[in-house]
Formats: sequence, C-alpha cells, structure tokens
Amino acid sequence: MPDEFVPKPSWLSLLDKPSQLINLSEIGLEDFGMGVLSVADAAAMLVYIGAASSASLATKADLVSGLVPASQLPSYVDDVLEFAALVNFPATGEAGKIYVATGTGKTYRWSGSAYVELTASTAVWGSISGELLNQTDLQAALDAKASTSHSHSFASLTGIPTTLVGFGITDAQPLDADLTLLASHGYEVAQDVAFAETITWTGTTAPSNPSSLRYSWVRVGKLVTFNIRLVWGTAGSAITNMVFPIPSGMPTPSAMAGEGTSEKSVTLSGQVSSNAARTGVVSAMTARLSRNAGAWEIYAPFGSVNLTYAQISGSYLWQ
Repeated sequence: MPDEFVPKPSWLSLLDKPSQLINLSEIGLEDFGMGVLSVADAAAMLVYIGAASSASLATKADLVSGLVPASQLPSYVDDVLEFAALVNFPATGEAGKIYVATGTGKTYRWSGSAYVELTASTAVWGSISGELLNQTDLQAALDAKASTSHSHSFASLTGIPTTLVGFGITDAQPLDADLTLLASHGYEVAQDVAFAETITWTGTTAPSNPSSLRYSWVRVGKLVTFNIRLVWGTAGSAITNMVFPIPSGMPTPSAMAGEGTSEKSVTLSGQVSSNAARTGVVSAMTARLSRNAGAWEIYAPFGSVNLTYAQISGSYLWQ
C-alpha cells in the first residue's frame, strides 16, 4: 500500500506512547529529515501549534448562511447606506460613508456633528458661457422666450380686466354715479377771451374808450369759476350799477327747482376803481348772478363812483 494511504497516528495518541522518543516519520514530518523527537518536545510543539491555530481562527470572518456578515466586512465595502428617511439615520454618522434617504432620493454625508445634504435643493447654477451644443431641450425652452427688446400694443393683449377691481384697484371712487357721464363732465377752460357783451349802465355818464375788456373761466366737473376784468380809458361819472349778459362762451348756469325766472341766485365778489391806472379809490362790491326773464345776467351795484375799472369773479354750478 502506498505511503500516502497509510494512516498517520495523531499527535495526541503519540503522547500516550510509553517510549520517550517519537520518530518524525510517525507524525508526517519526514520532509524535515530523519530523526526522533522526545515526548516532552512533542507536547510543547502541540501546544504551540494549537495556540497559533487559535490565533489564526480568531481573525477569520464568520459565515452566516454561507455569507459574511456586513459587520465583519471592511468599511470600504459598505460605503453607501440606505434608510427610509433622514430621521432613520444613525444618531451619529461615520465619516467617509454616504447616507441615502430612499424616500426622497437625497444623499448626505456626516460632517462630524450633523448630516449635510450632498445634492441640496437650493443649489445655485452658475452662468453658461460658450455655445449650447446638443442641449436641445434647453435651447427649445430659450427659443420660446420673448426677446428683451420686444413690445406689444395694448390692443394685442388678451385677458385684460375690464373693471378697476379686475386690475386690483379696490379703493377708487367714481366722480359721478353715472360713469357714462364722466366724459362730458370733465374739464374745460377758456383763458383771456375778448368780452363783447353789451353793458347797461345806470349813472350820469357811462365810461368810454375801452382799453381792455377780457374774461377767463374754467370748468371742472359741474363747477364753473370765472373772472371778468373791464378797463376803460375815459371814466364814467356817478355810476351806480351795471348789468350785462353772462358771456356767451361760458357754460350755462344751473337753476334750482322752483327758482323764479328773475331771481337773484348767486352772489359774486368784485372791486371797482375810479381811474384806469387803478390807483384811485378802490372799493369792493357785491355782484349777483341772476336771471332776467329767463336770461342769465350779472348785476353789479357800485353806489355812485366815477368808474374806469371793474373786476368781477365768482363760481356757479353748470346745468
């Protein structure tokens, strides 16, 4: 029978031999040469080999169902750890590992005191320089944008609100309850217009040689304000009053319900002077806007003056 098939005695059985010497070939050490080993040396060798084997086995990985547990793998083998959410991460992370919250797909690293997101949702993109090559989606989006120099007419806009509230204006107050009247109730003005109305005088002699007969007026809504300025070169004497029609270019005054056709309705203010330079005695007067047989006229009483200058101003409501 070949030697390799001859069973070798165990070390423990050899230790029980009565002889004090053990042949090396008996324990499979013939490759080390021919010789014998004392039983004591064989026991010492057995202890040494057993200790070495135990130390080697202690550093070996275990097998669980044929697999090495993750806890016994080197750290670089398991650098990515997955958890359902950030709240499920270990209280204290480990440097060099990547933690994934599978619920959001976000990744984190351990900073030493907290988990820091690697793909922050608030990341800021830098500018893009150069040509956009093969960026078809981005280029299509850019092509759909309007140029910074474009313009539109108001008529071309769609979806425009038709009310003030539609524009977000909620505190506007209309000038008139009927908004359709605003266009005709707006603003009118006439400045420095020639006065051509016929004046009826009461007194000894009427002033003559007119040097400046002018008037102005303005209408805002229904309120009319006017000023009439009359100057003559030659003074009248003992003038007690004058009456003239309201200038034809001025808006027609509004009469109140029940007002008579010859009723004095509006009090005006004015002043008169006794010379054309208006350096003589200047006195105030109280004029009136009234109706005479339905026609509107201005009546100005003076007392008795040598008149060269008269100025009348006031306001009334337009009909």
